[in-house]
Amino acid sequence: MAHTPAVTRRLAGLGEFLRLAWLGTLALPAALWTLVRLSWRRGPRARRALVALEAAARSREPLGPSPLEPLEPGLYRVKPEYLGSSDAAERGPTVLHLLGTAEMIYSPLIGLRALCRAEPRLARCRHVIADTPYEAAAFLGADEFSARLRRVVEPEVLRNPHGLVLLGLSRGGLVALDLGSELSQRFEDARFGVLSLAPPLCEQHPPPPTVALIGALETITEILVQEQNLWPLLRPLYRWILYRGYVRNCALVLSELEMDDVESIALFGRYLREVEPRAASLRGTREFGLLRRVSDAELRHAISGATRRASHAADKLRATVVWGLRDAWVDVPPSLERARQAAQKSGVAVAELRLHTLPDWNHGLTRSLDRDFTELARWLREAVCFVTAEAEQTAREAVTGAAS
Repeated sequence: MAHTPAVTRRLAGLGEFLRLAWLGTLALPAALWTLVRLSWRRGPRARRALVALEAAARSREPLGPSPLEPLEPGLYRVKPEYLGSSDAAERGPTVLHLLGTAEMIYSPLIGLRALCRAEPRLARCRHVIADTPYEAAAFLGADEFSARLRRVVEPEVLRNPHGLVLLGLSRGGLVALDLGSELSQRFEDARFGVLSLAPPLCEQHPPPPTVALIGALETITEILVQEQNLWPLLRPLYRWILYRGYVRNCALVLSELEMDDVESIALFGRYLREVEPRAASLRGTREFGLLRRVSDAELRHAISGATRRASHAADKLRATVVWGLRDAWVDVPPSLERARQAAQKSGVAVAELRLHTLPDWNHGLTRSLDRDFTELARWLREAVCFVTAEAEQTAREAVTGAAS
């Protein structure tokens, strides 16, 4: 019996739904059991973080004004008043904040405020946060992710002809090193400062359990999203499953990396109330899936390329790389040694690429508030001063040229 085109499409859609439902039935129990087991193993701290995060996300209190001002798609300026400053006081260069895996646009704020308290002059800088791409193609590989992120930050780069400071955590720290060295070659008359925090420069075997778990949920998350699109009647159920999974993943990460203070939880709750669950869930699992796909060779290539470019821009780039020795996600000694070897091989001076470790710090550098931020603030201030000196010199030369 011949079917009309409409009936054929519906039958095809039903067949695809049943196929995905079968795949999901096979994968979902194991994934959920692993998630529950890992949550329990993380102990009371993870459960407290989950309860607090759910409460913050369900809160009916008005959100109030946002601490961020949208500039371009994916770019947000931190309002000066959040840092205890004013628009008129912004006299420093731009500090561009690059996010780590599982972070969102509000993640740098609490730590940034602590840095400004430790070094008040940092509040005079213009602080801009670059969001992680959402589109699926960005997570096909490390090179594609970097290319997409460069498109996001390009408008901010062009707004700062005399250079800027790049501050990144984790994956963002690796991007900061790579992007800073690239920009120092691209712009001949500009200086760039880099503060790279906890960059993963070596592949870890086995991967951290939280990274392995959330990365393994990438497939089941994409199946649930496809089923949601094929079967609108079940959309509320799928939204609830995606939302619950994403919140639990966030609680695991925040507790494991010691980024679960009250203020950070409140800001994450704000984000959960603003974001669409499907988009957040997809991006979250894709980020961890990308972490699992990045090879040791790609990480070696990234640091080698950054140091090679830095060696050709000695007077235009200053980079500081910092790890915490209690890092839960990065194997610090091999990463530190690889950075040293790459710098030595490329002929980068110690003053141009400085490597530091902090003994009692976890992966969440500038995100863990129960620490002394004095050293981190000093290193960021040094990067700012390096860029500012060049900008001031360029301005003096322009004034002198106009007077003559």
